[in-house]
Amino acid sequence: MKKLFIVLLALVIVVPCEARKKKKAEPVKPAIETFEMPCSEYRSENGAIRAWAVGRSDNESTARKKAQSQASVDLAAQLQKTISATIEDYTTALGAGQAASSKQLLQEKGTILIQKTINGAVVICDKWTKDEATGQYSNYIVMELKGEKYLKSLYEEMKSQNADLDQDLLTKLFLQNIGNETQE
Repeated sequence: MKKLFIVLLALVIVVPCEARKKKKAEPVKPAIETFEMPCSEYRSENGAIRAWAVGRSDNESTARKKAQSQASVDLAAQLQKTISATIEDYTTALGAGQAASSKQLLQEKGTILIQKTINGAVVICDKWTKDEATGQYSNYIVMELKGEKYLKSLYEEMKSQNADLDQDLLTKLFLQNIGNETQE
């Protein structure tokens, strides 16, 4: 009887200790899950201005419209910032007499062409997710605008004004400024 009691006592002590060891060995699940956003690898660079956006809705079409609308707004803002920086750099590189007239004309024509050019932007990344619990669709997109396409439109517009522009300098400065708006 004494042996039986010792064996039972050992089991009562050893079994819970073993169970506790197993529980401690299990990995703890983090409270917050992280993941890489679809299409987030696309950045403005190499002569292309890119805008990332996401649209969410319980309807696929509405999610896409929201994403495209947000990307267009962001693309226009990035283009405007790039134009402004380029005009400042360009007029700094010119002499004082040329700078004033060139700056005003470039600002005027550059702003007019933004909406026209944004309409020609293309979607280069288009990914979807659906949250099964809520039924919400998420559309992740990146829209791209080639800097040279914008410059071509700008130069065409400037020809009608008989503006004397150093297109090589302006092109070089514009392409250098692409992507700088995201690094501030």
